Amino acid sequence: MKTPEQQIDEWNKKHPEVGILVDVKNDFGEITRRQTRSVPWNVCGNAVIMVTGITGGYLLERCVPVED
Repeated sequence: MKTPEQQIDEWNKKHPEVGILVDVKNDFGEITRRQTRSVPWNVCGNAVIMVTGITGGYLLERCVPVED
């Protein structure tokens, strides 16, 4: 299992820009397409990122970049 810092570093290397489309999986398993509003950061041992339509940071592991 990767540490939050490893998850964040890997994400930033592949997706250095803000505003990319991601598919976000919620607590009920539903997937919605959203756009990133920040770069990821570590909160209490969890890698999180801000996305449109969701207040606060959302778990990075639940966000999958949409391929072109």
